[in-house]
Amino acid sequence: MKKIVVIMLPVMLMALLAGAVYFTDSHVTTAKVPVTKETQLVDFHEARVAKQPDDPDAYRKLAAAYVLRAEATGDGADYDRALKALDQSDTLVPNVIDNMQARSSVLLSRHKFNEARIVAEQGLKRDPENTELLAIAGDGALQWGDLAAAEKHYRKLAEVQPNRAGPWARLSQLAEVRGDLDEAAEMMTKAIDAGYPRPLSPTHFAWARAILGEIELKRGRNAEARRQYMWALAKSPNHPLALEHLAELDQIEGDYAASEAGFRRILALRPHDPETKLSLVKLLERRGEREESTRLRGEARSFCEQAVASGNDGYLRSLATLELEAGNYERAAGFASRDLSLRPTDDTRAFAQKIVNAANAAGRPVKIL
Repeated sequence: MKKIVVIMLPVMLMALLAGAVYFTDSHVTTAKVPVTKETQLVDFHEARVAKQPDDPDAYRKLAAAYVLRAEATGDGADYDRALKALDQSDTLVPNVIDNMQARSSVLLSRHKFNEARIVAEQGLKRDPENTELLAIAGDGALQWGDLAAAEKHYRKLAEVQPNRAGPWARLSQLAEVRGDLDEAAEMMTKAIDAGYPRPLSPTHFAWARAILGEIELKRGRNAEARRQYMWALAKSPNHPLALEHLAELDQIEGDYAASEAGFRRILALRPHDPETKLSLVKLLERRGEREESTRLRGEARSFCEQAVASGNDGYLRSLATLELEAGNYERAAGFASRDLSLRPTDDTRAFAQKIVNAANAAGRPVKIL
C-alpha cells in the first residue's frame, strides 16, 4: 500500500527555497524540544514576511516552506497556510505568473489535481513555454485521468527541455499508466541519460534507477530490477524509494529477513511513515509477532486519520485500505469516494470497486459516490 504521489517535487519549490536551505543547515535553536529543518525553514520565512510585509516574493517562499513541512509531517493545515500566504502575495501583485506557478504547485501537492491543472493552464495561455507550468499541468492531468492532456503537456515540456530528466521521467510514468512497460523503461533510461555529460545528482539518479527497477520488476525481470536498486543505493545509500523497492523485491523472492531489515532501515530515516509501517506489519504478522504489529498498525492508522482530518488528502487511499481490512466498509467507501473525486482514474475506480465487492460479499452493501 503506497501513498500515490506526484512524480517529482515541483521545481518551483526547489528553486524558491534553494538559498534558504543553506540557512537552515546552520540555524541554531535553543529550544529543548527538537525542531525539524522544515519548521526552521518556516520560522525563517515567517520572520522574513514580518520584516518585509510588502514583498510578494517573501509570501511565495513562505508558502513553499509550508508545503515542505506538510509533506514531512502530514499536517494538511500547512497547505491552508500556504494558500493564505499566496492570497496575500496576490493582493500585493495580482495576476502574475510567479503566483500562478506557486498556487498551482500548492494545489498539486494537496492532491487538488484538476484545480492545479486549471490554474497552470491559465498561466500557459500567457507563457506557453513555462516549464514549471507545463510540468504541473501535465501532472494534474495525469492524476485526473486525462492522459491525452498529460501527454500534450509532457511532449511540449520535452520540446522545451530536451536535455533535462524531468520531461522524459514524466513520459515514462505516462507510458506505465497506459501499460506500455517497454516504452516506460525506454523513457526512464532517456531521463537518466538526458543530462549527459552533466550527470544527475545522486538523489535524482537513485530515484530514476529505483523507478526503472520497479518497471523491470513489472516486466518480470527480477534480476534486472535488483541491479537497478543496487545501482541506486550505490549512489545514494539511504534513498527511501530504492530501499522500499528493494525490500519489496526481497519479500517477493522470500528473503523475509532482508525485507524486514530494509523496511526498518526506512523507518529509521522516516519514523512516521505509515506505508512503511504497514509493510513491516505484514512481515511481523507472518511470523506471529502480534504485539509489535498491532502497535505499528495503530500508529499508522493514527497518522493517517490525523493527516486526513487536517485536510491532507494524500492519505485517503491508505485510510480507506485500513478501514477495508478492518471490515469497516462504510467508512472505507467514504474515504474512497473522496479519493475518487480527486483522482478519477482507472486505478482509483478499481480500488473503489474492490470495496464494493468486499462489502457485498459480507452482506453489507455500500455505495461509492
